[in-house]
Amino acid sequence: MAKVTIDDVARLANVSKATVSYVINRNRPISEPVRKKVLEAADALGYRPSAKRHINSKPCIVLLFGRHISGDEYIIEKFQEEIHNYGFIPLCCLVDESKSELKDLIGTFSQSHNIAGIINLHPAIVDLDILKYKGETPALIFARKSMLCPVLCNYIHRMRLCLTHLHSLGHKTIAFFTETEILSESFLVEHIDFLKSFSVSLGIKSTVFTESLIRDPEHLYPRLDELFKSGISAIIAWNSFYANLTYQWAYDRKIRIPDELSVVAFCDKYIAQEFAPPLTAAVLPIDDLTRCTLDALILQMADKTPETVYLQPAFHAGESTAMAKR
Repeated sequence: MAKVTIDDVARLANVSKATVSYVINRNRPISEPVRKKVLEAADALGYRPSAKRHINSKPCIVLLFGRHISGDEYIIEKFQEEIHNYGFIPLCCLVDESKSELKDLIGTFSQSHNIAGIINLHPAIVDLDILKYKGETPALIFARKSMLCPVLCNYIHRMRLCLTHLHSLGHKTIAFFTETEILSESFLVEHIDFLKSFSVSLGIKSTVFTESLIRDPEHLYPRLDELFKSGISAIIAWNSFYANLTYQWAYDRKIRIPDELSVVAFCDKYIAQEFAPPLTAAVLPIDDLTRCTLDALILQMADKTPETVYLQPAFHAGESTAMAKR
């Protein structure tokens, strides 16, 4: 009788292999309905994780990420899938922004013979000289402004795509929706600076609207009410999470999207398609990004120099934007 694998469980539960791994290894929060579905599928198939899985006989590739990736979890799942495909074990680490703790963590990785490489999704490490702490671990950093990663993305172009699209629809007053806690981060400062300068060149009045991580509707909704009353006709959301908040507020206020308000976001196209109406978005080529990053990391682990790859965001036209009527 053929051995039951994680692939069999994933197929029966209609989820990804990464999701099954999350549930089995308990290394990431999973909603109770999905967790129950995975466990029921595993029980029905008689799947039992091998004890050897926890010995990590295969080398690991570490994924570092922080809370700022909120709303873009799809990229973590894609990296995990690619790491599995390349024959490694993904080791996910949710880390905070403490530089000292990051140094200690990376130092710990460098002392482990089972860590083959590190992929970073955490913006805070951009300013950390990881070469001082990584020891013999080959580190490939996927992060803004990092010179260690040969896979580069033009993140600012996402803002250009969104503003150009809204301008073509006649929008003259828009707001950029993000969170208060990351306003001082260099990557967001660049986005806001470009937003202001490019908006002026297009004849668009732009406002930066921020919300605390508390995300209390009783506090948030009146602020969005005031913003809408000021005359904005469109919102650019930092990610799908903020787009979802905007949708919830608009639904509660009986504001029709896109008839009365257009919404566009920075997020993955697969997530954008799950919105109702489907979300218009500036998207990164996630499949290419994860594959090229793993290719480059594998070469670096073999003491080879990977070639630089430049990836451009693309525009995904959904149904959440329309001609301005305000």
